[in-house]
Amino acid sequence: MEPTSHGINLSVVVPIWNDAVLLARLLPVLLQDWPAGSICVVDGGSSDESVAVAVGRGVRVLEMSRPSRAAQMNAGAAACEGEVILFLHADTQLPPGARERIITAVSAGAVGGAFARRFDHPSRILRATCRLADWRGRWFGVFLGDQAIFATRSGFECAGGFPEQPCFEDFEFSRRLSRVGRTVLVTPPAISSGRRFAEQGALRRTLSDCMLTVRYLVCGRTSD
Repeated sequence: MEPTSHGINLSVVVPIWNDAVLLARLLPVLLQDWPAGSICVVDGGSSDESVAVAVGRGVRVLEMSRPSRAAQMNAGAAACEGEVILFLHADTQLPPGARERIITAVSAGAVGGAFARRFDHPSRILRATCRLADWRGRWFGVFLGDQAIFATRSGFECAGGFPEQPCFEDFEFSRRLSRVGRTVLVTPPAISSGRRFAEQGALRRTLSDCMLTVRYLVCGRTSD
């Protein structure tokens, strides 16, 4: 693994499940700035060519028997060697200079954080939710997985890693991390896929997500 100019090693953990198309788009861009040895793709039992795509690019691959994003990210963190770990979804593109921006934040004392987020979708509703997410991240240290969450290894371990629950593992982990130390929102934003909003409709999907979030905050669960 190659250290950055600050002498700090970074690792990237990419949890995937049947993401061959997305991974084929992500890895060539990622490999322009990150050494192959610093990238760990963790597969959750894909039935497509996801593993073959990752192997073909020379990155490290871990295979699990079933998809569980929290378990996959925890396994990737345990297997990699970086002092700082970035958890990147396959449908999220980092901004230019992301690697150095993470190092700058950590060097300034942050235990972790995430990137501001924008969607590759023209919806005004999604633009508004991104602004809300910016505010939430800056003031409450709460981030979602498509914001490319990162943490120092010590911060990750003190926060207990990602709770292995069906959903909101990113939300809960970032809350715990913010109690460990200072977290930051990094700009420029990462660009996340808006495909799920296009499929269901931006307003409908946003309202559904909001209801699930409220239920989680109030009840600690998303379903009966």
